[in-house]
Amino acid sequence: MIHIDRSRVPAPEMLASPNGKGTLERLNNIELMGHNPPEVDKLEFKAYKEDEVRQAVNQLFYGKCAYCESTYLATAPVDVEHYRPKGRIKIGNKKKQGYFWLAAEWDNLLPSCIDCNRARRQEIPFATPPVQTVGKCDQFPIADEKLRANTPGEEANETNVRLLLNPCLDQPEEHLEFIHDPISEAVLVRPQLVNGGAEDAMAKESIRVYALQRKGLVDARRDQYLLIQRDIHQTEKLLNIWIAGPNQPIQQLIDENLQQLDNYREESHIYAGMARQFIDEVILRWKQQYPSYPFP
Repeated sequence: MIHIDRSRVPAPEMLASPNGKGTLERLNNIELMGHNPPEVDKLEFKAYKEDEVRQAVNQLFYGKCAYCESTYLATAPVDVEHYRPKGRIKIGNKKKQGYFWLAAEWDNLLPSCIDCNRARRQEIPFATPPVQTVGKCDQFPIADEKLRANTPGEEANETNVRLLLNPCLDQPEEHLEFIHDPISEAVLVRPQLVNGGAEDAMAKESIRVYALQRKGLVDARRDQYLLIQRDIHQTEKLLNIWIAGPNQPIQQLIDENLQQLDNYREESHIYAGMARQFIDEVILRWKQQYPSYPFP
């Protein structure tokens, strides 16, 4: 997961317009809940499903899942996902009314792959039990239930107690850490340590709720990691040759490899969060190890 600037893609007109489907749906639902509360299932949640919205979230996240950074365009339709669930919220074994007034709010909509968004049985490496039902579904944990919003505008009270990372609000790279297990070759994600060794709470809940440790995802990250490591090793070999005898042809090859490594870091690239961590660590080491090389 990486930070994405939502402002680079404007809200779809049908959500932003005062007379658009999103605004009318929102006002209608607020009125229904305020004057004659119906069952949540009877509320209208259609605006977010429009093609214009789907295209906008695809553009904003480059066809990647907002949570796990896997591409979905080649394999499955995107789930236009509500960061704060629209209908119901699952709290332990109980459910309560969701954030129905945010169902058509652009700032609450994110693209998600099926495995991050839906509750599904998944194999979780190194976990007990090894197969678990994971996925966001109706979950939105917060640290203090007394501050949970029940009416429009109250969600501002959750600012400091929400426990799920939002790539458009947060800097996920400051919360998540990737590790490579040399024995299994798995690339796992874990919370960074804060406050004297405690696990970052938002990272811990986000990894659990978004199913970021599921086997299929771990394997996909491993494959990308191995590609990155191949290019890192090739570049280091060239750097050693250049140090022994600097010359322009070798430097050109090194610069081309450095550009390829930088491409892995682009926000449009799959698993850019993982790539940035491993590549940045290597580049820092190289700058110390090869101080005479003109790194960009």
